[in-house]
Amino acid sequence: TGIKAVDFFAPLTHNGKIGLLGGAGVGKTILLTEIMHNVFANEGTREELAVFGGVGERTREGLELYSELKEQGVMKKSVMVMGTMGESASVRYLAAKSAVTLAENFRDQGADVLLFIDNIFRYAQAGSELSSLSEIMSTEDGYQPNLNEDIASIHERMLSNSLGTITAIETIYVPSDDLSDAAVTAVLPYLNSSITLSREIYQACFFPAVDLLSSS
Repeated sequence: TGIKAVDFFAPLTHNGKIGLLGGAGVGKTILLTEIMHNVFANEGTREELAVFGGVGERTREGLELYSELKEQGVMKKSVMVMGTMGESASVRYLAAKSAVTLAENFRDQGADVLLFIDNIFRYAQAGSELSSLSEIMSTEDGYQPNLNEDIASIHERMLSNSLGTITAIETIYVPSDDLSDAAVTAVLPYLNSSITLSREIYQACFFPAVDLLSSS
């Protein structure tokens, strides 16, 4: 990616999954966009297509990303699926699944696919809202009883096969900067690399605000 904190301490592996963890406003989406830009700008990169799933984030961020990809000339090999925060829980929930389905489709056509999801926590949150609407009793921490199943249902599909590959990069919102939150810990086992962004480092104006000791 050309970003030393990523490449040295939590490298993005081909066919792997990487998570960008952090609370609100510490630069997760900015870092994700920078990684997208750097990978596309790299001459001779193996990736052929990119699928971006915007789940529960701002419409403005989606528009800015679309404009940037179009300006860079890579929108022709990119696909965007948006279920923004103003949409219903069902739309936000299905946006993540739709992005994974598109990635699987391109993979099975022989492509190397970069799959970006921003934000996977919002997918879990949408599942929790749907569970409440279905009058299913939540667990003690407020999430749906099948949280682990929801997370597994998309991560276990982010796989490569003999036809093509999927390399996944996802942002993970950390509520109240608590890394022990159930939705966060449900995602961690599926990641090959994790990058934790620190509020203290961000406020000190070091960018990207990577906490190297908490990353792996």
